[in-house]
Amino acid sequence: MLKKYWIIIAVTAVIVITAFLISMFCFQLMLVHGDSMSPALKNMHLALIDKRSENYRAGDVIVFRCDGLKSMLVKRVAGCPGDSVRIQDGKLYVNGSESPLYKNTVIEYPGLLASETVLGDDEFAVLGDNLAESRDSRDEEVGIIHRQDITGKVIM
Repeated sequence: MLKKYWIIIAVTAVIVITAFLISMFCFQLMLVHGDSMSPALKNMHLALIDKRSENYRAGDVIVFRCDGLKSMLVKRVAGCPGDSVRIQDGKLYVNGSESPLYKNTVIEYPGLLASETVLGDDEFAVLGDNLAESRDSRDEEVGIIHRQDITGKVIM
């Protein structure tokens, strides 16, 4: 009976340690708060984050730490390192061309992206899908995202 008890404890410990390591280095579940990424991600939806991702492209949905808002945010990459990003006349322009990401949307508030912003080597511009509800790179509290603040890419 005592041997069976220790086997159960050992198996439970292995499962807990494995889950912890997977959560720390590979995948993590996150509960989305708010509708800034609606319709892709809605309030109180679970999102699976791939923490192994290192190459982020325009259109990817990422999770990152935002010190200005003291929280983790989920947004779509609109501009990558080396890109020039600007919102003019309600449209998002990346490297001088209209971005296909928000082509059928009028962006009412350009914020910090009203003037052309050239992204550095480890910088990203991000926007929410629900632009009216989103605090993103247009806002001073969020601004341009640095690679070291990115937790990973959301797997839809």
